[in-house]
Amino acid sequence: MARDYTKYTVEGLGENLNKRQLVFAIVKDWVSKNKPSLEEILASFPEKTQGSKGFILKKSEVKDPKRFNMQEPLSIKNGTKVLVSNQWGTKNITSFLILAKRLGYSVTATSTENGSTRQKKSPDTTSPLSAEQIAEFKKRETEEIKGDYCENSWDASSLYDDLIEEGDTAWADQILQKMADASESFLDIETVCDKLKEREETERLLVVAKKAEAKTEDSADNLSLANLISKADKDWAMKLYQKAEEMAEDFRDFNNLGDALADEDYLGDKETALRVQRKAFPLVDGKWDKQNLINSLEGLGNIGAELLADFMDIQDKSVPKMKMPENLFASYHLPWGRFVSLRLDNAPDCDTMSFRILLDMKEQKILGKSNENDNLIRWFDEREVSLFNDFENLKSYDGVLTISGGYTKYTEDWQISCHTGFQELLEGELPKDAPGDELYNAVGKEGEVYQLYSYLLDNAHESGIKVGLSEEDITALTEADSGYKFSEILQEALDKDQLDALDYEPLLIEMAKENTLKGKAFNLDLATIAGWVNQHFGNLCYRAYYGEEGITKTNLEYAATWGELVTALAERAETDTDYINVASCIQMKFTAFEDKEECIQFAHENYSKAIDAMYDVQYLIGLVGGHLNEEYYENEELTTKAGIKALASASTFQDYATICFDDSERCSFNNTDIYKIAAAKAVELIDQADEYELEHFKRMLEEWEDEENLKKLN
Repeated sequence: MARDYTKYTVEGLGENLNKRQLVFAIVKDWVSKNKPSLEEILASFPEKTQGSKGFILKKSEVKDPKRFNMQEPLSIKNGTKVLVSNQWGTKNITSFLILAKRLGYSVTATSTENGSTRQKKSPDTTSPLSAEQIAEFKKRETEEIKGDYCENSWDASSLYDDLIEEGDTAWADQILQKMADASESFLDIETVCDKLKEREETERLLVVAKKAEAKTEDSADNLSLANLISKADKDWAMKLYQKAEEMAEDFRDFNNLGDALADEDYLGDKETALRVQRKAFPLVDGKWDKQNLINSLEGLGNIGAELLADFMDIQDKSVPKMKMPENLFASYHLPWGRFVSLRLDNAPDCDTMSFRILLDMKEQKILGKSNENDNLIRWFDEREVSLFNDFENLKSYDGVLTISGGYTKYTEDWQISCHTGFQELLEGELPKDAPGDELYNAVGKEGEVYQLYSYLLDNAHESGIKVGLSEEDITALTEADSGYKFSEILQEALDKDQLDALDYEPLLIEMAKENTLKGKAFNLDLATIAGWVNQHFGNLCYRAYYGEEGITKTNLEYAATWGELVTALAERAETDTDYINVASCIQMKFTAFEDKEECIQFAHENYSKAIDAMYDVQYLIGLVGGHLNEEYYENEELTTKAGIKALASASTFQDYATICFDDSERCSFNNTDIYKIAAAKAVELIDQADEYELEHFKRMLEEWEDEENLKKLN
């Protein structure tokens, strides 16, 4: 099989992009358009899309720089720097393309095949490369790799890929061998194994893999190596998988191992995968772990259904539940399937033909639909529910009844049709030792079915969901040490799939004004609370202004409360981030305070305090571009103040270049003395710039038409 060299075009972003370039271009564009928080970007680009090596990470948290685009960090909300994975292949790029489409990007692909199908040639006159290409590649090898194939392995890997793509496999092999010889850690040599597997060079792969095994340090290393050699040496791979299990420490280790074992591209051993996922089960911590385990168990099909049902029973608190009438369906046997669905015919005058009742036979509960305000939809899955009059008079359901059963709410292992007795099997296979007549007698008898229907109809006004926060919930909320964790706990406590600004409103009022939550101290920092106050009260003002049903206050009432909250927070603010977040109440269509001028003055005071507290050039310039020159707020006075402070703090080429052109390539001080001073100092310190920084600076000078300084550099 030849290596996949598909290139991609993204409408409006670029053409002829390889996989790494495609992913980075889309993430960068999305960040520039959405200005997300860390939580928002992680939610939009889930780790599972990339696989086991991470997708988006904070720059400060990257432990394996070779797997990320270290040269181009992206700036998100509050100046946080994040990095994008450069580990993309045929398998995970498919998941990314699905994600990109969902985010609104139009991607087209063209495919070429190179690599092992090319004849090997050496990097000399016999090379298929042109003289210009040879010169360029030699320059890259000299200037980018600088003889250190370990420290600069990312550059070496990129050069290898480009040489393979252009057809010079002999030169590429020399690069690969130098990378293998120079490797110091498993991560270094793993890249070489990746390349050899892609080219199906099995013998060389197994030789290098032996060296890689000696360098493995943890479960993830052994898992990765096992995946690489699983088709080449199954017995050796199995030993590595066992070693990965022995070294596994957390949910991610066990879950990734289970997924790999089940994957047909590796061993396809679902029995062993299920055993490993059972170890992952009790280690679940947080929303993403939950979703990953659900996806993994669903991928195992019927073999994972029972464990999935147990997990969903514990996790799915948002499902409304109502106790079944006592002694109903007493002869039903649980091994036939934990969940049973009864579908009854509606009366002839209804627009819908039928409705459904879902039962949890283990817990003896009727299950409803989450987040439904309509009582009938919640419990019967339809807006209309009515039986034929004769059935009502007889208090017996004498219509066609469809009964389904399975180990989860989402699977139907069997389905039968009944009408005053068992008629036929519609789907699946009947449970072992359960003929159709026995199933009918257990859950299809007309009188019991009518009793269930009548009971549920009489009690359909019940929500079946816990209301309010328990003491356990409050304790968990006060102990949450991040906004993400707090929101996750609140979501579960309120039994909601998605939180609303109205859910936060009463909590934020107390947290901002009193610095307590239900009378208790909490762990969240002031900047997080301020950010939420602005986000959610801005949302409530908008909804009130446009008269959304269920919003009981006017937009001015919400604005007044909003102003009180940010004022209280400003009195406790201590850091530049605190001041920025409270001042950001100005950055929306609707703003805090009833009087817009009062909000402008409030923002001015707190942004000014933020500048006073700042000494980092990057943050000062980020404040200018991200807050002081925005759609809803511009402040020339504070822009100048921040620029002067940045000049006073600057000392390197990078500092002065940042003052000239920020991360979004804006020139906030164009045609000012601040720009002129910064540009002159950047030119003076140009020897401090690396090649990429120099070329970028020149390009910016050209785009902003600074011919004078461009001439000095040329």
